Amino acid sequence: MSNVSNNRDSWGSRIGYILSTLGMAVGLGAMWRFPMVVAQNGGGAFVLAFALITIIIVLPAGWAEIGLGRKTKAGSVQAFGSIIGKPGEKIGYLMSLVPLGLNMYYLIIMGYVLYYIVQTLAGAPFMVDPTGFFNAFSSNRVQATLWSLISLVFVTITNLGGIKKGIERACKVMLPVLFIILVIMAIRIMTLPGIAEGIEFYVKPDFSLWKDPNLWITASGMALFAIGLGPAFLLVYGSYLDDKADVTFDFATVASWNLTTCLLGGFATIPAVILFGLDLQTGPGLVFTVLPEVFKQMPGTLFFALIYFVALFFAGLSSGIANMEATVTVWVDGKKLDRKKVVLTVAAITAVGTIICNYFDYTKFDYFIANVGYNLSASFIAILLAWKFGAKRVHEEWLNPTSRIKLGNWYDVVYKYIVVPVLLYFTVSSIIGFVQLF
Repeated sequence: MSNVSNNRDSWGSRIGYILSTLGMAVGLGAMWRFPMVVAQNGGGAFVLAFALITIIIVLPAGWAEIGLGRKTKAGSVQAFGSIIGKPGEKIGYLMSLVPLGLNMYYLIIMGYVLYYIVQTLAGAPFMVDPTGFFNAFSSNRVQATLWSLISLVFVTITNLGGIKKGIERACKVMLPVLFIILVIMAIRIMTLPGIAEGIEFYVKPDFSLWKDPNLWITASGMALFAIGLGPAFLLVYGSYLDDKADVTFDFATVASWNLTTCLLGGFATIPAVILFGLDLQTGPGLVFTVLPEVFKQMPGTLFFALIYFVALFFAGLSSGIANMEATVTVWVDGKKLDRKKVVLTVAAITAVGTIICNYFDYTKFDYFIANVGYNLSASFIAILLAWKFGAKRVHEEWLNPTSRIKLGNWYDVVYKYIVVPVLLYFTVSSIIGFVQLF
């Protein structure tokens, strides 16, 4: 297998790649979705399951996916096509629909966050009646759609700048700020009087909950969603790496920081919700209806509300950028199209989908994309690389020559006989779970 295309943009620096990949991974998954699913799935038991899946499943599979991207210097169409020909190219195009679909409802949440930033600057009127305020805003479809489309403008402008001047430059600013804000929020929450019970719920696992397969299915979907494993995010970002990049160490760094950020996002939310006796089962509206109740019971209400929503928007923007890039790269590389035209076309399609999602219940769509879509695409890539191309070749030819973390034969066993079967199990289970929603 040789490089498919070399005439492409690339990362300007190693730290730029790491921060951009972390930005793709962190996103609203860490700060909006992770606290929500932790609250709905038993706290500490879910957190530990999520961490285990990240270490045992995500790391080995992620290394291989990035390795494929770096080797082929192309998106999923040409990368898969280089291994299995035309069928792989068709699957690559289909896979590009996952991040495209994700952005359609992802931007709804980004629009909410942007609106709440503006409202916080205006004195935070939502503090009076958080639930009533959120329901009134979210039910105003025209207003909610407008803010979603404004968020799309931010994403589109960044992607028009390309890899180095757009995505990398933005993430070098946003990710450090995001992490600093999360640390500040977590420390403030941890120092609230009476917080111990909330911390215990979050960090102490009830292992009896592990008997529920739905917990593991959701944890798997969250782990894949949180790191971008599956729908070619890692492949696309890896395709812009140079041939000397240290894939294993850099991705281990990304995975570690992503896990840390998710945990910080939970610490900044879950314990305080329990402390103030609020409803953990609120669902997608958790940060908009429950957290304002938390903020108004804390000293420095407006300050902490503002920095939290700014961090949340930065997280959403960094992932929204990656969602668009994963789709754009596929079509630019696959059809040799002009990048700017593809970005604007994808933005227009996303806008239409976002408008539609604003008028319908997107929770089933979220389950399909985040659980079925991620598990299915991750399973396909794992089977393709572990069995068709060969796990041994992956680590010997793509990873070890330029990596300080040398992978041995244990990697082949883990990738072929643990990662692939587990992903297949989660895929089948998530499909069954999706059908049961109807």
